[in-house]
Amino acid sequence: MISSVLLKSFLVYIGDTASLSFLDFLRRHLRQYVGATPFTDGERQNPMLETDMAQVTSVGMHLNLEEEEALFRSYSEATSGLLHLFSSTDVNELMEMRIELKREDLAAHDMALAIGSQARASGPRDAQIAAMYFSRAQSMAFQDMLTHTSLTMVRLFILLAFFTLGACQHNAAFMYLGVASKAAIVLGLHQPMSWKRLQKTDGPNLRLRIWHSLCIMDVLTGSILGRPCTVPRATRHDIHALPLDPNQPAFNAILKGAALLDDVCRILSRGVIIDVATAEELLQNLRLWSQNLPTCLRRFSWNHESPLGTVARQSFLGRVHVSGVYYFSVILITRPFLTRHLMAKLRRDSGHETQTTVNPKEAGLAQVCMSSAIYMGELCRKTVTAVTTSILPFGNMCLFKTWTFGAGLILGYSIFAGEPRYKFQEAFSGVCEMLKKICDASPQSRQYSETLSTFADTISAYRRQTSHKACRMVDQYVDQILVIDVDQELSNQGDIAPAPHNYTSSASASASSGASRGEGGLGDSIASEDPSLLSLGQVDDNWFAQQSWDDEQTWEGVSMQFLDNFAIDNGTRIV
Repeated sequence: MISSVLLKSFLVYIGDTASLSFLDFLRRHLRQYVGATPFTDGERQNPMLETDMAQVTSVGMHLNLEEEEALFRSYSEATSGLLHLFSSTDVNELMEMRIELKREDLAAHDMALAIGSQARASGPRDAQIAAMYFSRAQSMAFQDMLTHTSLTMVRLFILLAFFTLGACQHNAAFMYLGVASKAAIVLGLHQPMSWKRLQKTDGPNLRLRIWHSLCIMDVLTGSILGRPCTVPRATRHDIHALPLDPNQPAFNAILKGAALLDDVCRILSRGVIIDVATAEELLQNLRLWSQNLPTCLRRFSWNHESPLGTVARQSFLGRVHVSGVYYFSVILITRPFLTRHLMAKLRRDSGHETQTTVNPKEAGLAQVCMSSAIYMGELCRKTVTAVTTSILPFGNMCLFKTWTFGAGLILGYSIFAGEPRYKFQEAFSGVCEMLKKICDASPQSRQYSETLSTFADTISAYRRQTSHKACRMVDQYVDQILVIDVDQELSNQGDIAPAPHNYTSSASASASSGASRGEGGLGDSIASEDPSLLSLGQVDDNWFAQQSWDDEQTWEGVSMQFLDNFAIDNGTRIV
């Protein structure tokens, strides 16, 4: 479903792969089951922000070398796995030879510091520093760089795109990437052997690093907006035949993953419903990619009582980005099957449709989609712990927050349709916790968080409706014949044997008491309405691990055919 979003009195194109298109679908189709709610009638509250850039009030603000180095570390962490625009030699030159830098190199230096300050987001001063450096670099970019195309100009516009994406200026970011891609083709970066012929002139692998960074940002940005890539597909050369930096495993992995994601988006954008065979082929390609990832990207261990070091911080965020690309890609492939599966379930449960044939393969792919969203929720919970413990830069998680929001919509939709498993509620809470953590530094995350909050309220309202409907049906045909009142004092004395413990009633009472105290979020509100669900506030991870969940066993094998989890262990020290 293709959407047009109204922004500041003009329409912008949002395609099928965007989470906003899926949000629009949910609002329109769930309204017939739950009625008018702030979520279903939320079209006027568009969650896609296009903010104005902060005004620069401290043009003459000066940072010393130590402060600039700290901001560059923050930049390296925020862009880990996504950009590889500066080598260690480049960084040293930018820091130590600032006065002697060429104007275009100085602009790139300023943009790196702007992104670092934006990502650190430690207060109003960081916001002003980011605005100052961005304004200065942007001015230099548009003076005469468009008529003097160079590698540094391509690098600068990639940095401008990354910054504006984090500043909730998605359309500006898309435009900057368009300029960068055209300039890259003018320079011949798309030619397979250009990096080798001009290596002595441009520096070792500089052309490749800039080209690959552009391709990654182009695919990832296009996928979250549902728009075609600005780099023509035919110009991309075979990444498997090119040298990659062994010191950048996350960047190399995302480069290959982005190529697979590009295939996914290309197929989904045809306007034709994806079939099972095509979906399975795409999933198998992703599975092969994930299984070939180096071990260092599949597990991360640290002691949550002590903050991460500089290298570990960058490594952690790079692995988070790798995982996010994977889960997002799986969700995009399988979301159409989830939609059909859950809509059919809702129609059956509501009595609108009595005879439907369930396609086992489509149902399995729907479970794969739910599994990927659950993994994303678990990743969010672990990431929040790391961000809090080690004060990681979270002010420009421009791509991750969008992937997170998309997973939250999948989880909420699954819960709405009656998926009762505890993991859904736990994962949904993890997504909400992540967005809430970064919303102070990101207005876009605040919008996402508020949207999911209204979704949670809508789920609770729907559960109340279905519960009352079931009670009315029961009251039509059955009465409680005998009520036995047991005297409490006699029961305590042992004169009357105590009744067997009713676990369902206890769970419901516990959930209701938790909700009355204002504890928890979605899990508590749903549990108070549906006695079959336990309150998240009353159950810990140890309790959950001890239980037997038969419904998981029925489809675990199906989901694991296509899905891989990327483990984060915060209980042990890094080896």
